[in-house]
Amino acid sequence: MIPKELIERINELSRKNRSEGLTEEEQLERDNLRRQYVEAMRTRFKDVLDNVKVVSPEDVSTSTAQVNGLADKQSCSCGCGEKKLH
Repeated sequence: MIPKELIERINELSRKNRSEGLTEEEQLERDNLRRQYVEAMRTRFKDVLDNVKVVSPEDVSTSTAQVNGLADKQSCSCGCGEKKLH
């Protein structure tokens, strides 16, 4: 999880940079915080991908709609109320 304080500080430095500019020390801090943020995002993304299971249609005996009990109740998802997909 990315600490809220990290994001808040990155945003604070970004606002300051747009309004008045950053000192060299603040630029280094911003760059370091951004690296931490990107690394945390990469780690989270990798964790998600590591837990993805790819299933081919041949491996599935029932569709998601059938599992959820929606197979005979299919209707348009746009909210028009039609009992058919269009």
